[in-house]
Amino acid sequence: MPEINEASDLESVLITNRYTAQFRNIHADGVSGGITHNDILYMQFFADKMATADQIGYKMYPDGHGEQIPELTKGTPGVVRDIEVGVYMNKANLRVFAQWILQRLAEFEGNSIPFPETQESSE
Repeated sequence: MPEINEASDLESVLITNRYTAQFRNIHADGVSGGITHNDILYMQFFADKMATADQIGYKMYPDGHGEQIPELTKGTPGVVRDIEVGVYMNKANLRVFAQWILQRLAEFEGNSIPFPETQESSE
């Protein structure tokens, strides 16, 4: 690989993707988060689901079938929100990410809207 002295000399780069041992695919119903004290965006991707019973009691009959006993059913009511992954991103990368997301949304909706290139900033 040729030696590069300045960023302006860079015309192309080969990036090799490697998956870490922590890599996994997740489903996300949403994201929450905010700006940290050091100007980094923190995002938590989550999945929502209806709560299921932790324990279910049954009255068993001699023929093998059972009937649920509501008084013995225990669990958390409502919706369970599983926080799946947290992501930190700086402003420059957030701009690129936002542009990429908007382009994917346009594709999803069947549009081919050309988005302006990400603007360089002095941040």
